Amino acid sequence: MSVSSLPQLHAYLDRLPAGLGSYPHCETKASLALSALEGLDVERLLETDLPEELESFIREPPPLGLWIPAVFNDAIFHACCDVFFPTDAALLRWCYDRTVGLATHPLYRGLLKMVGPNRFFRMGPRIHRLFQRGSTLENEVSANECISHMTFPPRLHDRKNLMSNVSVFRATAVLSGGKGVRVSMVEHSETHARYECTWL
Repeated sequence: MSVSSLPQLHAYLDRLPAGLGSYPHCETKASLALSALEGLDVERLLETDLPEELESFIREPPPLGLWIPAVFNDAIFHACCDVFFPTDAALLRWCYDRTVGLATHPLYRGLLKMVGPNRFFRMGPRIHRLFQRGSTLENEVSANECISHMTFPPRLHDRKNLMSNVSVFRATAVLSGGKGVRVSMVEHSETHARYECTWL
């Protein structure tokens, strides 16, 4: 048996009930998956043992605003981690930079004005629904803190993917005007995750 060139990706898919066909009611905007590929040497990905569906997605990208299976988004994320960002530190830096790039894209620039983290995190669940279907985000916001609760079908998101949200929340807090931002994932399981974000 050959050794996979994408061990994290295939471990993720093996844990799902139907691989790439799992949870068809869970969808993500294609812009999230495509932003993962921006600036990367995609030819290196295409030289690996990518599933055929993901190879087709990369070779013929859909429009940014199209809804795609959420599993595809997470699968591409894992493939990128396998090839380009194998450590947690590299992953967190990459996701921070991705979020900054996506937030300043003309399609979404209006979502991140200098409104302050408090107001932005209060809008968080509504913004989540613009990008994700089939999972939920609830935020408990106080003066300088937000507790975020995410729920999703079993194993749709794993620890590595959930950890990437630390960078997403930190970037959005900074971009919306927060100072001294601190974010941590304080809890996670097969169906939920909880984050704490504070700012000055």
